[in-house]
Amino acid sequence: MPAPTSANSSLRDTINAAGCTYEALAKDVRRIAAENGELLQTNKSAVSHWASGTRVPSGQAGQYLAEALSRRLDRVVTQREIGFQQTDTEPSGDGDPVTAVTNLGRADVERSRFLAIAAFTTAGVAMPLLHDHEATSRMLRARTPGSRVGGEDIDVVRQITAAFSAADERLGGGHGLTTVTAYLADTAAPMLRGRFPSEALRQAAFGAVAELAYLAGWKHHDLGHEGAAQRYYQVGYQLACEADPHGHAAWMMRALAHQSLSLKQPHHCVDLVEGALARGLGHVDGQTEALLHITHARAYAATGENPSAARALLAAEDAL
Repeated sequence: MPAPTSANSSLRDTINAAGCTYEALAKDVRRIAAENGELLQTNKSAVSHWASGTRVPSGQAGQYLAEALSRRLDRVVTQREIGFQQTDTEPSGDGDPVTAVTNLGRADVERSRFLAIAAFTTAGVAMPLLHDHEATSRMLRARTPGSRVGGEDIDVVRQITAAFSAADERLGGGHGLTTVTAYLADTAAPMLRGRFPSEALRQAAFGAVAELAYLAGWKHHDLGHEGAAQRYYQVGYQLACEADPHGHAAWMMRALAHQSLSLKQPHHCVDLVEGALARGLGHVDGQTEALLHITHARAYAATGENPSAARALLAAEDAL
């Protein structure tokens, strides 16, 4: 790509608004790259070149730079906003989680690096807080149904999920990821377009596919692909809402918060876990409730709210 001929004033202005030095920003970029399994040597000279317009970020550095500025400004900063071409790293589903999970699975199979290079974003953690489940549900139910789906079809999805989950626990490293995502895209997700003899079976189908999407996310996490994992957790949450907007949806909200806390990025996590507790209490067993409270405690501790963290731990004990 030819080098720009003029200073990147958009990037300069955004850096000034963030109130950080080029050296500090370069450190942020290196840390975010490491979160996504990539080792970069970005230094203050590289940031200076980007700001002066003499060079543009290569590879995924532009994504990491936008995310670093997003975290400092506590709002979403896109690559386009800072003067770079936007990189498309998320297959679109046009608000339809069935289409979205199908596209994610196909991207994994057909373009193996497509999702592996997706960046984890702190803005993405808040997705469940903004998701309009009722609108999504209306859209899904308005679609013309396809072939009939029975309980045995759903059982097969569950059995495959259990088998590959066990393999992941034994072998780790994202074992069987391509097989899981191919089955998700070609068989499991299309099943959700079918005709169900009862509402209970429809909910069970969405729940089974949500669990498979979560497994695909977990396998990406094993490989250090945190951006890809986050996208599977997000669509898994949307599918879980259709299956059970209480317990299952709360568990998927916890998954997103847990990932973010593990990456030492507590943004939105307190609100997210509070939302999960509001949904889940009274609908989950004591052990699951305790795990929600423990994640709540972690979120409080990560933001320095130690008294609240202690209270959340006591709530976990009570739940057990």
